[in-house]
Amino acid sequence: MLDAAKRAAAATDLPVSFLLGRIEEFTAADAFAVVTIGRALHWLDRNATLPVLERIVSNSGRILTCGAFSVEHPTAPWVKTYDDVRDSYVSATEKANEACYRIDPLEWFAGSRFEQADAVEVAETREVAISDLVGRALSKSNTSPEKLGARRSAFEADIAATLEPFAHDGVLQEQIVARATIFARSVRP
Repeated sequence: MLDAAKRAAAATDLPVSFLLGRIEEFTAADAFAVVTIGRALHWLDRNATLPVLERIVSNSGRILTCGAFSVEHPTAPWVKTYDDVRDSYVSATEKANEACYRIDPLEWFAGSRFEQADAVEVAETREVAISDLVGRALSKSNTSPEKLGARRSAFEADIAATLEPFAHDGVLQEQIVARATIFARSVRP
């Protein structure tokens, strides 16, 4: 992700530098115009993180949270079927734990010194190989190779067989929606 951001910034000729690190590593001496959290709010202790953000985000700075996902679309009618097959391999315990990954940024920042300043949504249609979707499913924590164990081969075969009717030469159309919510310091006291 960092390499992609550097390439994108280089194409704009804007003076941008990037730092990769854990929020706990930044000191009060650090002040940033932009802090990206991506979709990692579930990894952050809200009570410990908000004071750090208050210290390191400059007065005119922004915090970006974002996420991207496949959506059902006339060009991508396979999404629900894919999700259903993947879900069929998720244990009841893992399904119960999955809610912790779906944090609404507006709720997470509610009551803090940061409020929504903007939101951006971009949709893109692209081609994706069945093998890439199998890999994506394996990258999820609740259907990782470690969680699947001996069921991994069956899982991969089920995903591939489910997607095959929608594919042309092993490739499908995918509609991706990416959303970013941008937060700034509140103007309210």
